[in-house]
Amino acid sequence: MKTLYSRWDILAKLRGYLTPYFVGFTKPTARTLIWIVVAMIAVGGVRSVRSLHAEFLADLDLVSLNSLYHTLSYAVLRSVRLCG
Repeated sequence: MKTLYSRWDILAKLRGYLTPYFVGFTKPTARTLIWIVVAMIAVGGVRSVRSLHAEFLADLDLVSLNSLYHTLSYAVLRSVRLCG
């Protein structure tokens, strides 16, 4: 029996919806930001970046905790420059 959807189809659709919001970023940075959003949706609530990594992203082995901190600091600085 064929499934109605697969997880890769869902991730591809989410990436398609979120990509326009990350136009000014490099591909690795945008990919990390998209995975952060996916992790936030999956976990349902975020206490900290460390807990988000421990509860979801570490199991997928996609990004290290250090790269999460670096990406988020870069994204915050860039959004401040664009808005300010």
